[in-house]
Amino acid sequence: MQYFLVKRKKSRWHTLYEKVNSLIETPVNFDKTYMNRDLDDPHELPKLDEMVLRPKPNNQKEIKTYRILSMLSLIFCLFVIVTEAIVIYDPQYTLMYIVSALKRS
Repeated sequence: MQYFLVKRKKSRWHTLYEKVNSLIETPVNFDKTYMNRDLDDPHELPKLDEMVLRPKPNNQKEIKTYRILSMLSLIFCLFVIVTEAIVIYDPQYTLMYIVSALKRS
């Protein structure tokens, strides 16, 4: 039983690592010379800007698309609520009532 619990925990950590790794930018200046430098020399110490994890920038097209879709869904919701309120308050002003009245005449 312990074996499966350990494997499950390990798999969760791997999944979390992959998710975080996919959301950050990879540093550009890491190569073999950078990894083998002398850290005793104060000029060779890493700078804070080199060590910071930066998130990937958001896709502006996706942001605009989701904003437009949210506005459309808000307009649709308001239309449905107003239509239901009209049906409850006075059904003769609804679109279906007007269309059926035009067909009768």
